[in-house]
Amino acid sequence: MIQLREVTVRYPGSSYPAIDQLSVDIYKEEFVCVLGKSGAGKSTFIRTLNALQPVSEGEVLVSDQAVHSASEKQQRSMRMKAGMIFQHFHLIPRLTVLQNVLTGRFGQKKSYQALLGLFSHEEREQAYHILRQVGLNDMAQRRVDALSGGQKQRVGIARSLMQDPEIFLGDEPVASLDPSTSETIFHLLRKIHDEKQLLSIMNVHDVSLARKYASRILGLRDGKLVFDGGPDELDEAAYQTIYGA
Repeated sequence: MIQLREVTVRYPGSSYPAIDQLSVDIYKEEFVCVLGKSGAGKSTFIRTLNALQPVSEGEVLVSDQAVHSASEKQQRSMRMKAGMIFQHFHLIPRLTVLQNVLTGRFGQKKSYQALLGLFSHEEREQAYHILRQVGLNDMAQRRVDALSGGQKQRVGIARSLMQDPEIFLGDEPVASLDPSTSETIFHLLRKIHDEKQLLSIMNVHDVSLARKYASRILGLRDGKLVFDGGPDELDEAAYQTIYGA
């Protein structure tokens, strides 16, 4: 369970908070899509959940453990439980698909093991198993810079699964992809979510994807939570509340 308690985030030099006294509870096995216009606070919201973005006020609790008042070591441990998928993939282009997936294990490695790429047979077998799950088992030895955008995002998903996460976070995971590939990736995300019974939160710009795949939708506007409901509740009035002039 993730709980936000009156969370406010202010960026230096900005007149208005990026997140404004936001409180919400999100439960295990929910697949939550976060909607909002550009600048609504979606990315800031996602990044507060694993302490990638500090909060100015309030607190985030994950499984009743405070995130932002925790020590740096505790925060690193929490991040290992939260697989993160990024819009621009954040992969290492010169490495192979398999090597990129194995980097998801770095947080559980000693520094010298990560630096030298020392992984156990079991870890490599797990990486191959995950690549089969995401449909890339025949591309394990291909360099990432030779892949399409959709394939790169599958690598990003596989890397996050190497963490054995309890939480699945996506910061606009399909914003760089064409509509057909976006649909394929979201279908995969929902399938993995259901199989592993994760708590998943995805920022998304495509309302139709949120309606189709989310179990719950949050709408942000000017850093405030203005909608919280199921896909069937996202009617024209709710849409205007989130996106209207």
